[in-house]
Amino acid sequence: MSAKIYHLSKSRLKRGLQCSKSLYFTLFKKEIKPKVGAAMLHNFEEGNEVGELARTLFKDGILIEAEPWEREQAAQSTATVMRSGANVIFEASFMADGLFARVDVLRKEEGTIEWELIEVKKSAKLNEEHIEDVALQALTLKAAGIKVKKYQVMHLNPDCVHPNLENLFAFADVTLAVEELLPSLCSRIDELKKIVADGSEPQIEVGPHCDSPNPCAFRDHCWKDFPKPSVFDLPGIGPVKGWKLINGGKKLITDLDESQYKGKTKTAIEVTKSGKRWIEAEPIYATVTQWKWPLYFLDFETLGPAIPRYEGCKPYSEVPFQFSCHVWHNPSQTVAHFEYLHLDLSDPRPPLVAALVKGFGDTGSVVAYSMSVEKRILLRLADEFPEHAESLKNIASRLVDPLPVFQNHVYDSEFFGSFSIKDVAPVLAGDEFDYTKLTISDGLESRAMVEKIMKGQVDEESAEELKEALLVYCRQDTIAMVALTKWMLSLKDAA
Repeated sequence: MSAKIYHLSKSRLKRGLQCSKSLYFTLFKKEIKPKVGAAMLHNFEEGNEVGELARTLFKDGILIEAEPWEREQAAQSTATVMRSGANVIFEASFMADGLFARVDVLRKEEGTIEWELIEVKKSAKLNEEHIEDVALQALTLKAAGIKVKKYQVMHLNPDCVHPNLENLFAFADVTLAVEELLPSLCSRIDELKKIVADGSEPQIEVGPHCDSPNPCAFRDHCWKDFPKPSVFDLPGIGPVKGWKLINGGKKLITDLDESQYKGKTKTAIEVTKSGKRWIEAEPIYATVTQWKWPLYFLDFETLGPAIPRYEGCKPYSEVPFQFSCHVWHNPSQTVAHFEYLHLDLSDPRPPLVAALVKGFGDTGSVVAYSMSVEKRILLRLADEFPEHAESLKNIASRLVDPLPVFQNHVYDSEFFGSFSIKDVAPVLAGDEFDYTKLTISDGLESRAMVEKIMKGQVDEESAEELKEALLVYCRQDTIAMVALTKWMLSLKDAA
């Protein structure tokens, strides 16, 4: 039986350029690749929407329709269309010299044999990765004998404002940058071809390449035996310092001498070695007693559509679609709750603002973990809805943030270097605040799921289940803040 022939696509090449072992796993160890999550699927779908809208800017374009795995068929169809004299081709596909490329837009100057390659991106600005993407496409087209005169990246215009989407896209000519990059890419890709032909797993240790420029899909597999708590589980130790320590033979926190460190890093080393939680009770209790009753615990969830959907919004504008608010009127009363969740494609802001203003009183501290997000949303809503500006600005002015309290006055080895509410709450307030047990466990996932409901992509039963999961997730943040506040108040006798 002859060996299977692999044609390296742009995505495969990018994996290989970051780490050749990742490319090997992609081709030969597909069983260890994790399933694509809801947030990533949403990212792909949104990219497809941007691509389809981009095509509307080109007249008389011909789309090469083929499934992702139908590469030979797509390449044959492209050749047929090019011979027919087409000047604009969408998803033009080419196979040559062990490479495969599917080009977003290929446009020819009428009366010439030279083409323009246009790569469509859903980002709102040009970056270096885009240039590499185009260069990888260029290599395949050169190998296929296609003469390309100009390379462009077509990306979203950050200054486009809904409802006028006429200037949604901007173009960046990257011809010179691509041509300069090609020689260095050629030798690196030749090495990847050898790895594919050999079929043997590259012997590569984990390193900075696991996360840069993008987190590797096989990271969990390669890191499964990496010791914990490692130096990466320390506050104040980023990737550069972390890898410098590891290259010096120090992987574990217990390998470090705390006397050589200061502040939170030093404290975290001491706590990890001793196994004893560190608490400064007096400043924690002093902070929480300065808050004014009643206490409102607020959390927003937001959309960020690449293609502006609501009036006054730009690409990726932060649009709140949900909030949860627990209200604790005084220590002797039980905690009340109100919330809002928007589930259709209409603008969520007007009804959300109405529900928010209705639920809040004029006095009392508003507790928001890492409050800069809530403050930014409230002040933007005040600008967008002047009839509610006074109330929204009043809410924003009463914000208090427990995050600095935990960053500066408490540390537990189970934080593993993070002061996120997802890491702090389970340790200080109990396992009931373990976010990993939730159906929806992070903001990107909640955004992806609500989009499914809004766009009618799930049946009624599934929509109801997702709705409940969205409500539970947003409530988790606010009830966790209540629990952390009670923990802070419990330090009265120790303060």
